[in-house]
Amino acid sequence: MMTAVAKQLLKEATWGVKLRLYLGAGLSMLDLASDITVIMVYLNDEQMGNAYSLLAMIVTCLALQVSGGTSAERSETASEGEGVQ
Repeated sequence: MMTAVAKQLLKEATWGVKLRLYLGAGLSMLDLASDITVIMVYLNDEQMGNAYSLLAMIVTCLALQVSGGTSAERSETASEGEGVQ
């Protein structure tokens, strides 16, 4: 019952979902831009250890997000296929 009501509300009120999506994506891009700026400052100050560790963190997080998204899509597709026979 609650799930049906929630799904119906999400269908009718798409502006809230879009707002959260775009706001989250915008904040994520601003965070990435600030991280890149900090890496550049570290490289200019010859703090190579700090620059490379921050760069490694960013690359690791992006890789986990990409691999997590694709594995979630696979598991969702697999679970949809199990119910249909």
